[in-house]
Amino acid sequence: RIAAKCLAGRAAATSLDAAGIAMCIANIPGIFAAPLEAPRGQPPPIGRPAWADHLVVFEWDLFSAASTCCDWAYFHRNFFGALIAEAFRKPAECNRVHYLVDAFAAPLAGLEAQVHLSKPKALAESYKRQLRAILQQEFIGPLGRAIESDLRLHVGAIMLEGYQRDNPVTKAVSDLSIVTRMRPIRFTAGEVIDVKESVEAYLTKTFYNLTAIALHDGRTYEEMRALAKNKYGLTVMDGKLPGQSLEYGRVDVVTIMRNIHVFVVQYHYNLHNQFFVQASLHSQQLNMISIQHIANSIKLHGAGVINTTVNIVYVQFLRPKLDLFYHFLADGIVKSRLLSDFRWFRDRKAENNPHYPYDRAQETYKFMRNQGMAQDGTYLIDKFRELITHIGSAVAYVRMVKNAGMHDAAHTVQFLPEAQGFNEFDFADTAVDAGFDENGPVVKTAEQLDRTLEELHSSLTSSSDFLNILVKVFAQALRPKKDEDGQETVEHPLSLFYLIIPCLSMYHVESLLQAKEATRRGPGAKNLAYFTDDGFAVGLAFVLKILGQDDRFDSLRWFDVILWHHSKEEAAPRQEAETNDGDDDYLKTLGMSVRQKADYKREFDFLFYTFEAARVFFKEVKDEAPPAPAKAEAAADEDARSDVPDVSDPE
Repeated sequence: RIAAKCLAGRAAATSLDAAGIAMCIANIPGIFAAPLEAPRGQPPPIGRPAWADHLVVFEWDLFSAASTCCDWAYFHRNFFGALIAEAFRKPAECNRVHYLVDAFAAPLAGLEAQVHLSKPKALAESYKRQLRAILQQEFIGPLGRAIESDLRLHVGAIMLEGYQRDNPVTKAVSDLSIVTRMRPIRFTAGEVIDVKESVEAYLTKTFYNLTAIALHDGRTYEEMRALAKNKYGLTVMDGKLPGQSLEYGRVDVVTIMRNIHVFVVQYHYNLHNQFFVQASLHSQQLNMISIQHIANSIKLHGAGVINTTVNIVYVQFLRPKLDLFYHFLADGIVKSRLLSDFRWFRDRKAENNPHYPYDRAQETYKFMRNQGMAQDGTYLIDKFRELITHIGSAVAYVRMVKNAGMHDAAHTVQFLPEAQGFNEFDFADTAVDAGFDENGPVVKTAEQLDRTLEELHSSLTSSSDFLNILVKVFAQALRPKKDEDGQETVEHPLSLFYLIIPCLSMYHVESLLQAKEATRRGPGAKNLAYFTDDGFAVGLAFVLKILGQDDRFDSLRWFDVILWHHSKEEAAPRQEAETNDGDDDYLKTLGMSVRQKADYKREFDFLFYTFEAARVFFKEVKDEAPPAPAKAEAAADEDARSDVPDVSDPE
């Protein structure tokens, strides 16, 4: 009766326990005098079959768990890859993947409960990594590659003429959109694998990498990205790479860095507009590299390319070039001529006439020109001028890379708040104060954000003066040593470099005029065509700063002498034209001569302004007053040049 009453209600745990105890007592032999029999007209008493049915209903979850236990799958895990691959080959039956993963992930609970291992979770983690790798290798990876190929073929069929796609009527075509729409796969109790998100991450990474390699294919991947959204429902992220435009030339900052010795030969620097322009012999189109080009490359490759550029320019270019510079000035013939000019100018200064005359510079110019030619037919002194120009172009490129890095940082910082004290704000400390775990993902992300903001701020306000760093490094090795009286010995090959600058400036102006004439003539010219070459002025300023000879060069007052000489040259033809009014041929010849001298004077003026601007690059900022405005300096120079005596006559 007790058992019957317990089983008559709902199947609760207490009722089943009481009924079980009552049934055990009722079935003990000898407890009752007679076996249980049902009275006439009443149902039979509760027995073992009814009790078993109630027990199965109540403990259904236990019976079902025991019946569907898949712990055996651990010992047959080698079949998991083949079963997953078979499910991928039949996209319409892709839901089988859920059951396969559930079956083969079932042994994880038993593996974590092992007691014979010192680290039972290590075995479970190893098995979990194996299942993930198989799922990635046999299902997610092939799915991503198949979708990528389908997108590529679909876009190619539109862009390529004559391309024929497979006909779905004659050839079976798998509908992979069924797989991308499947629900996420439950891997463990706390881990879910979303096939759609995995494929989106694969396509995002692939499109970004391929676009970075070939920027001109960016439009193709944009179309593939839109097609993936429409056809498969995949949201592929935009890589945010700058698209191919006029600001992207065929020369990249990394390419320049690897071929800096070729770059300084083929490209010429313009200081005032901050760009490099390609020299051409027969082409009518020229490549140009500006700060915006380099900033875009830095955005692509990262700010670390700035320091790498400085190191490569220093190690692979400037050191061997300055070694050639030293050996040229150490040549016996060149050194003897410079010593002769030094003694001549020293005696002239003693006579209270401290100017390096134009005629003396012409004599040195002719002397150096007679010292032979290189194998390509170029004068050796012109090769030396090109050497200084290449050095200046390399130094100017370093400066442009530094400015481009600041330009890129400024473009990025504009998206940050402008609140006062924002730079001192610490997101990691704020996250910890908010109650997040110090080792948790929120604090780790906040620390990464702090590091990123700090790098942006340091890039924008960086005080790294790479040019003066290069000057200090080379000055320690090349600057002539001083004697006990604090004077440099003139016997050192580099101590008289400033005396060869007037000669070099003449060669520079002549070569630049020839290059501009080749530009006007077009493809038929024999010389290289270019219209700017400020690398020479930057190279002069750089080398003078290294050797510490700025004051000695200023003592020559060379540009003052040039100004006075050309003023005198311009006045003479006017007087001749006034006395020869009737001879037209003579006047035409005289007019051509005047134009040539005017061009010559203009190029020397440009050289002077560029040289003075380049010297500002190498001035140390600390303990110095700001430079005077350009107009004030020009006015002061004009006043100083107005009283320059006639120094063209050696007498």
